[in-house]
Amino acid sequence: METLYHQTNGLIQETQSGFGRLERLSGKEAEAMEAEIQARIDQITSNCERLDILVHKEPPSRRQNAKLRADQLRYDCQHLQVRLVNSR
Repeated sequence: METLYHQTNGLIQETQSGFGRLERLSGKEAEAMEAEIQARIDQITSNCERLDILVHKEPPSRRQNAKLRADQLRYDCQHLQVRLVNSR
């Protein structure tokens, strides 16, 4: 679970930096960057779904913290999706 969490968190950070590049692009380049960002968001969503499953396999003493961390990733992902929609 830790590895997937860190991979997903890294994807979120990469996606956030992608928005910085998107702001400087126009035309076809911007469309390509939007598609890349959407692909990352889709991967993050998929990872979050997998993390939701893995949370329930954690020992009870670690489950609450694991759920909070997974929920935070999902929340961040939702904000990335909204940001992408609003940037169009």
